[in-house]
Amino acid sequence: MAKQYAVELGAKEDMTFQDLAAFLMGPKAGGVVAVVICVCELCFCSGFIIVCLDNFGKAEPGVSREAMVLVLTPVLVGLGQIKWLPELCIFR
Repeated sequence: MAKQYAVELGAKEDMTFQDLAAFLMGPKAGGVVAVVICVCELCFCSGFIIVCLDNFGKAEPGVSREAMVLVLTPVLVGLGQIKWLPELCIFR
């Protein structure tokens, strides 16, 4: 049965949850799934930034949170451009 789905979906290597939901429940469901996933990712990333800032604040008490946001934002934007996890590794 999985092979049948793969053939009908065009055997995409980078199939997403949005593709799967759209295939099983229609294009509107695919859009809803895409929005839910984006909101969850934003919440997790925001939480991660808050935890990082708290840890940096404990390590360097003299540095303000605003300064740390300015330092971390370009790094996080750069990391956000990496699509696949193996691309993070310097030595492949």
